[in-house]
Amino acid sequence: MDLRPSPEQEQLIGAFASLYAKESPPERVRAAEPLGFDKAMWDRLLETGAVAMAVAEEAGGWGASLLDLELIAEQQGRAIAAAPVIEAQVAARLLSRLGVGVALDGRPLVTLALRPARDGVATLVPAGAVADEAVIAVGDRLLLVPLEGRRTPVENLGGQPLADVHIGDGAATVGTAGPELQTALDEWMVLTAGDDHLRRDQRDPAHHHRPSRPGPSPVKPSGTLSHHRGLG
Repeated sequence: MDLRPSPEQEQLIGAFASLYAKESPPERVRAAEPLGFDKAMWDRLLETGAVAMAVAEEAGGWGASLLDLELIAEQQGRAIAAAPVIEAQVAARLLSRLGVGVALDGRPLVTLALRPARDGVATLVPAGAVADEAVIAVGDRLLLVPLEGRRTPVENLGGQPLADVHIGDGAATVGTAGPELQTALDEWMVLTAGDDHLRRDQRDPAHHHRPSRPGPSPVKPSGTLSHHRGLG
């Protein structure tokens, strides 16, 4: 069995390696602290279609497989990039599977809470300090919660844009907290594993660690990305 990346995947790796080399040098990584978010780099990533590529073609995206996204996550980890690519991709894939319209250009920036809300609060939401909306499980429902005025950033040693989110009123129900949510959590775990592995290999003082993850079972990647737009 040939486990080497396909020529198309090699192109994907090269394109994102080049982008991160330009947009995430050590001085930019340090400048993004303590929040862990580089707005200019995020805008550049959106121009490349970083969110659109993660969504299935039948939902209007480019149809990247989980393996394709893992290859991108590895480049992100190697560059210690201060951008919530994984969170945005996983949330977009979840919403598309639920039949909810997804902003393929990544605006608004949507993230995903890893833990159900308790007593009206979702804690330690990844990218919650910088995202516009978050998908949060409340009981057996999935809500799309606007974050403006509802979040409290949480200081952390990893320099990640974590926040506690107060649910409040006015959030839209987008589905049920069932198998589709579990798939999203599995995908987040797989992708952040690749990101973290490369981050831990870095020896730069700006080195980060993400917070502890939930424990869903990993999913098996399949398929190959069929579009590359605006890269290189």
